Amino acid sequence: MILSNLKDSINFAVESINRTPVREHNGVRYQIFENFFDISFLKKLEQIKDTDVKLELLEMQEKQNRRLVSYAEPVSKNLQVFFHSSKIINALKKKFNCVSLVPKTTDMWFDYKEYQIKPHIDEGYQLQLQIYLNNEIQPPTAFYEKLNGIYNVFDSAEYKSNYGYCLYNSGPSWHGMTDKVISGKRKSVFARFE
Repeated sequence: MILSNLKDSINFAVESINRTPVREHNGVRYQIFENFFDISFLKKLEQIKDTDVKLELLEMQEKQNRRLVSYAEPVSKNLQVFFHSSKIINALKKKFNCVSLVPKTTDMWFDYKEYQIKPHIDEGYQLQLQIYLNNEIQPPTAFYEKLNGIYNVFDSAEYKSNYGYCLYNSGPSWHGMTDKVISGKRKSVFARFE
């Protein structure tokens, strides 16, 4: 995948970050995106098929039915460049009032039948951003509050291509899928920032 008009695509994502309000619920801060990538970049990501790229197991989820597109693949290299853009980092820093923000790895994931990640808190980075890449009927990522050992959903990011969320790991920021993947493929991009 060759990135043409990378500057325009990055600028579009920056505008998506800037125009999307930060929501807050009991100390949890997050954004819910609609139309995150520009159409050109989105189409290139949507066209990546799991049969055309090398897939690997995701660290700490080796027994789960999720596969990571190898970092050696051109699409993964392009995603690293995209989410390491100083424009994107500065937009997220400003939106979430971060003193510093350092980009880490960006993944493309394929989740298959029976995959589910239950409510959890991510550790090791302060911000995560996930954008979905197909229009199948799949379970969304939901945000939970934990009361007396019970997880209650207070918001979720609709599963639809080019929709997603950015979550600041504070609050505590419990999140997970509302259900298992029943069929098809749940495809997304997941970017981490320390």
